[in-house]
Amino acid sequence: MPGCVLAAALASSAIASAAVFEKIALVDSYDFATHCDIETRGGTAAVIDHVLGTGATAVYWRNQTAAWPRYPSREEDRRQMAPPLDKRRRSGWNIVFGWLRIDRGRDVEDLMSDAFSQLRARGVDTGIHLTFEEVHCRIAWTFSPWNLDHPQYWTRRRDGVPYAGRCSFYYDEVLAHKMRLLDEILAMDADTVYLDLYRAGWWTPADEYVPGMCAEFRKRYGAEPPADPKNPRWLEHVGRYMERYLRSIRARIDASPRRPRFMIGLSVCGGGLNRPTAKMLPDVETYDRMCLENLALDWKKLAAEGLFDAIVAMSPVIDESDRDPWTKVAQLYGHVRAHCGKAAMYGHCSMYDYQLCGIKRCAKAAGVSEPEAARRLLETAKSCGAKGVVMECVDYGNYPPATMEAIRSFR
Repeated sequence: MPGCVLAAALASSAIASAAVFEKIALVDSYDFATHCDIETRGGTAAVIDHVLGTGATAVYWRNQTAAWPRYPSREEDRRQMAPPLDKRRRSGWNIVFGWLRIDRGRDVEDLMSDAFSQLRARGVDTGIHLTFEEVHCRIAWTFSPWNLDHPQYWTRRRDGVPYAGRCSFYYDEVLAHKMRLLDEILAMDADTVYLDLYRAGWWTPADEYVPGMCAEFRKRYGAEPPADPKNPRWLEHVGRYMERYLRSIRARIDASPRRPRFMIGLSVCGGGLNRPTAKMLPDVETYDRMCLENLALDWKKLAAEGLFDAIVAMSPVIDESDRDPWTKVAQLYGHVRAHCGKAAMYGHCSMYDYQLCGIKRCAKAAGVSEPEAARRLLETAKSCGAKGVVMECVDYGNYPPATMEAIRSFR
């Protein structure tokens, strides 16, 4: 088992191993709809039963389907978007998903708060799985009612074409809307707010060519906004508003009675078109560059300021030809650990392979079984000083029984 390349990460391993090694399960209750009735309290219990089979010490519940809250929201009332009843309507791939109601249950008003109540009753830490995206795979029915009602704030590409799936970070009114939504989920008193930057909803800095952002750029630099959205000046310019958003989350959390910890999930994937390949990530510097280009995020700067309580390294991309993927994983963990400041560092142990870093890909590269790959990912994270790992996502049947056992038995 290779150790981390950075001494700081190795030095912290003894401290991390002395505490309980956390296994955090991200849960999308929507994905359990063909397994149990997720519109009921009993269905929620069945979801929790399955997820805890991984030995999860914490469960972070998805709070939204793109922009649609999974609780009764005043800010984004999905009932405004309900189409007329039409029994001919089908969802395309499975009729179940076309009829789901996930903001209000049949035997409980607030399904998400009920999930937290059930988790607390079992002694499991709770978290909000807050996704950065406001539209999923550009599917129109996931658009935000608030965004649709405010076309003056819609994002724009450089050619001026607007997009109704998201409103621009530039506008104060948009930030205020996001903070009102945050207040609603902070009222649920979760232990952690986890901002997932992988699920970015196809947004990148290329979507921020709105009039106000462009005018401010001209004033600052005396030049037209660059055609290339990866231009360093444009990234820094848009990044100021990304930072404002993240600092606003931090301030809102600190002002809340519960004061949950603020955890952020780093990813090289910003927009849906920016799926990485192993060749794109030859070193950790490329990882940082892609975070900046895809999300206008200088995560090391904000970590040094102490903005985050915890940072998750979600995507150490693995080359399938690499017979020793653990070394590359350890290198990224060491890099993140060395720059996360006072924040705790977390690794991953994920069956989802969309970021080319999951259990399946590691198993194939190393020529080992999936349970063994899961064990090695856990071992690598722990040896690098990680406080725990995040499992993305624990859907029904996503983690086979043998893999669940490997994760559950790891200490």
